[in-house]
Amino acid sequence: MENRTFSLYCCSQGLMPSSKKFFIAVLTFITSLAFFLQCEFQFQDTLKLFLIHVDLGNFWISPIRSKCNDNTIFTGTDYTKLQNELPLRLQNIPNLCPPASPYLKVPYAQNISQFTGHFHSPRNCTARQRTAIIVPYRNRPEQLQSLIEHINPILKRQQLEFQVFIVNQLDNGVFNRAKLMNAGVKYLKEQSGIAWDCYIFHDVDLLLEDYGGLYKCSNDHPRHLSAAINKYRYKTPWKGITGGVMAFTPEQFDKVNGYSNEYWGWGCEDDDMYIRVVSACLRLEQADYKYYPYDMLIHGYEKEYKIGTTFRYTMVTHAHERLASDGLSSIDVALTKSSENEKLTVIDADIGKPPVDIENNFRKNYNLPKHKTCKISPVPFFFLWGSMLTAFLAVFGLYRHFQSNWLYGYKRIVDVESMSLTSNQSFQHME
Repeated sequence: MENRTFSLYCCSQGLMPSSKKFFIAVLTFITSLAFFLQCEFQFQDTLKLFLIHVDLGNFWISPIRSKCNDNTIFTGTDYTKLQNELPLRLQNIPNLCPPASPYLKVPYAQNISQFTGHFHSPRNCTARQRTAIIVPYRNRPEQLQSLIEHINPILKRQQLEFQVFIVNQLDNGVFNRAKLMNAGVKYLKEQSGIAWDCYIFHDVDLLLEDYGGLYKCSNDHPRHLSAAINKYRYKTPWKGITGGVMAFTPEQFDKVNGYSNEYWGWGCEDDDMYIRVVSACLRLEQADYKYYPYDMLIHGYEKEYKIGTTFRYTMVTHAHERLASDGLSSIDVALTKSSENEKLTVIDADIGKPPVDIENNFRKNYNLPKHKTCKISPVPFFFLWGSMLTAFLAVFGLYRHFQSNWLYGYKRIVDVESMSLTSNQSFQHME
């Protein structure tokens, strides 16, 4: 009994002769694991992408931006300036529509706009911008119907010249959202015969909740309009987000060479665009929630939600290196206008299929090393190391807490048994 009680007491007090060696072994293991994860699984690229998603990626974004005279990346919404925005083609043009449309705060009227055969235009004045809404699309008819019925009245109220272009992926293969958006611009440039002032790339599942959210481009910078979505409680998830609804002038879109064509399946093409904007020395606006709240329609993801997930992160971290060779200038697509009416124009796009081995094909085309290389950057390494150490200490602390409580309860039981035995012995002695 005495030996067992002494052992329990020593353990409960933490009097372990090998505790220092144990913690040294743990630190060595965590350090080795951090090196291993970065080198063997290219975990560094995953961490880089994660860190910009929590606004801690400046350590690798800043060097990309260093070639620019302007180190400022983000900017806000100047609504008054946006209202007065004009493309060069409209300078000194008479009879312009007023900067603030009179139809935004009055009941909707059908006759405020007219369809001229290829796009809508306001009656009795010249629109301040001609906007093309480009929707990458495949097999979501209910959501498309909701978007079309919702967005057309808004664009008419805003007194814009506009048309909605549905870029429809023909086959049932792997979806490529970014390539479809490039395909839409290619059609507008080469086949529409119209000079557009603004491209707005619009996901089919987002509905603007405020008529005052102008579907216009800024001559100064690209604009991310869907910064406030109900799914995210109308908060911008992270500063560099560009997914959902994005606005570029043709000049800005050419400067970033459009979207990458390499992201088959969903995910990361918008992260790639953020790196392109940074590398092209452009600023990025996250639109003000006051004017641009969005409702996301509920839907399920397709089976090929993401293909080659881990390597996609590597693709993003090299986006600036292939800006000139991967994008609008290199797209290979067959386009056919299948229908056109006052609500929408449908462009069928044959964008091909992904290569059998996406990673090796990508490495070959863009001169990335065929074999994984180990490059350790201090910030990702110490973030990973610190995270694992914190997790270990938390688990170890909980273990010691429950252990001490168990030992305390067990010791009380032993003490009660000892007291009972002592009492019985005393009683027998009295007898």
